[in-house]
Amino acid sequence: MTLENVAAFWDWFDDLRGDLSVRQVEERARCPRGRIGNPYSKRKQPSYLVCESIADGLRVNKEWVLRLAGLLPRTNTRQELIDEIVAIFDSMDREDQLRLINIAHGLARGAGNQRIRPA
Repeated sequence: MTLENVAAFWDWFDDLRGDLSVRQVEERARCPRGRIGNPYSKRKQPSYLVCESIADGLRVNKEWVLRLAGLLPRTNTRQELIDEIVAIFDSMDREDQLRLINIAHGLARGAGNQRIRPA
């Protein structure tokens, strides 16, 4: 994984954890203090164990996190893409979920981000 990809992984982690601190993610994953925090603060390549802990703490698919970290090859199969969308959707609050649905409807209709139904 290149440095640019490592940075993108941790940026993704920041986006997905939202208001949770790194320590809170570790607590939710029931992993030792620093397992996620140490590589995160140093912006290092996450290990398999770190990725599993992130998945447990954020309650997302482990395989998806491992693929994002470059530890498993991306296949871009239809199911993998669906799993990624579902993981993102599940991490959002209800208002953002409805907003995402509206965006998807707009894209499917070729209308960009046009609002289809109230969010």
